[in-house]
Amino acid sequence: MSNGLFGSGSGSLVLALGLILCAAAGYFLGSVNSAIIVSKLKFGQDIRKFGSGNAGMTNMLRTYGKGAAGLTLLGDVLKTVIGCLIGLFLLGESGGYVAGFFCIIGHVFPIYYGFKGGKGVATSGMVIIMISPITGAICLAVFLIVVIGTRYVSLGSVMGLVFYPIVLNAFSRVSDP
Repeated sequence: MSNGLFGSGSGSLVLALGLILCAAAGYFLGSVNSAIIVSKLKFGQDIRKFGSGNAGMTNMLRTYGKGAAGLTLLGDVLKTVIGCLIGLFLLGESGGYVAGFFCIIGHVFPIYYGFKGGKGVATSGMVIIMISPITGAICLAVFLIVVIGTRYVSLGSVMGLVFYPIVLNAFSRVSDP
């Protein structure tokens, strides 16, 4: 993977600027909450006033159905992909992680919506897929198996998170000389 626009040979001031840009881009993109936007545009309501009170895809699914949940997922995936791509462009893999992390923070605590957002599950999963596609695919498979088997999205989310460091560690050992 490349070192990005502000590559490894850059000075510390330029590196700091690159990190700030990655963090800001990630946070402000992450703060664009798809669930709130879809619920207001399509239904004239704020999703946070229904169901669990959470501005995320699962609450959208339970409150407004599959179509609204699909649009929410699409928006969350797109903002995360764009944020990570900006980070990858600016600082390589490290920038992707920084932008992705701040995209998750923005999703959970969005500046545009009174710092009350979603749980960041889809956003976190997309960051993992963007930075480590194989690790992300395995964690996604674990998530899907658990959700299909139990019908509990929260349990699938926790299990995917538990498997992330295990899978990441297994693949880092494979790639070490």
